[in-house]
Amino acid sequence: MRKTGSIVVLFVAGFCCWPASAEWLSSRLDDAEFSTRIILDPSEITSLLGTDFDLDYLLLEMRVRPLYNSKVVLTRGDFMVRSRRTNERSTAMSPEEIAGTAVLVMGEGRTSKPGGIFSQDTDPVIIGGTPGTGTRPRALGGQGRSFSQGAGTSRETKLTAEEREATSLLGRLRQLELPIGETREAVSGYLYFQVNAKHKLKTYELTYDGNVGEFQLKFQQE
Repeated sequence: MRKTGSIVVLFVAGFCCWPASAEWLSSRLDDAEFSTRIILDPSEITSLLGTDFDLDYLLLEMRVRPLYNSKVVLTRGDFMVRSRRTNERSTAMSPEEIAGTAVLVMGEGRTSKPGGIFSQDTDPVIIGGTPGTGTRPRALGGQGRSFSQGAGTSRETKLTAEEREATSLLGRLRQLELPIGETREAVSGYLYFQVNAKHKLKTYELTYDGNVGEFQLKFQQE
């Protein structure tokens, strides 16, 4: 029999036009406790990832605490977010599904600056299309660039593999993601869902169905 967790509202942040920090929710199962919040503020998403994805992706911060030395096995497929407004739903996506390999287009002679990845606001970030849909990569933010092959239009930025990984959207997504796999220790990180993030907080619900049980959290905005 599945073990269903109870929902406890831990904290509700103040908001004006856009909630700077959505409410933290917690669900306690027999063998683990989960706490999460949805990040809807575009500026907070940008400070983390260097782009807000045009709010086409939903970002969740997640904390998982195993209880009584229990083993928790975390997989992306355990977590699903649904919008009750549009019925969009998505299991957690891998960084590779969102960014792919070599999808960051660096600007001419451009390298990252202190204070955040992609801190420049003149060049766009290119993300990959949705796997299996045939959609093409597209630009997010910036003034856009011409990718003409004509001479003198651009020059290649030479980066080592380690530098490219450290300054890429893919690298940042990997760095921040909730650790996937087995754990007996408390872990934290972010999960990414392909659900429109432009709706009100109360639109969204999170479902978990994993090796330690299942629960559903409905986010509220009073």
